[in-house]
Amino acid sequence: LIDNYWDNEDGGFYFTKIDNSIAGIRKKDIYDGAIPSGNSIALLNLIKLSKITADSSLEDKALKILKAFSETVEKAPEAYTQFISSFDFIIGPSFEIVIVGGNDSGETKKILKAVNLAFIPNKVVILKTIDSPENEMSKTPDFIKDLKMINNKSTIYVCSNFSCKLPTN
Repeated sequence: LIDNYWDNEDGGFYFTKIDNSIAGIRKKDIYDGAIPSGNSIALLNLIKLSKITADSSLEDKALKILKAFSETVEKAPEAYTQFISSFDFIIGPSFEIVIVGGNDSGETKKILKAVNLAFIPNKVVILKTIDSPENEMSKTPDFIKDLKMINNKSTIYVCSNFSCKLPTN
């Protein structure tokens, strides 16, 4: 997405690929009608991915999208509801909820279900598995590397800005 659609000059994503055959005609949509715009969804996805991976370059791209469209959104905010929801995620508070446990554990599945059913705005959920290294993220973010199960039970860490509170299980 970034390689093929990103506007390096002004920020935001074009609707068409960089090698579009109609040179000079590339649109960047931001209006959130019944279907949210690609830029609004990309903004939210970049924010979430930056929280999951602790990759600040993704958050930088999200901030560039905000800057690229902020004047437009400010003029008629009611037309950019998904964009504003994504903006709310970035200004926070937001939470990284890390669950450390067995991938096939009934206890872990129960915790995941409860966390996903709860209305917790601006959250990302990260499962750090202890029994399936092949399912582990290829690059584990530093803030979760040392998180572990307590008393051999699935354990929950609630973090904000990559700083975790005391765990519970």
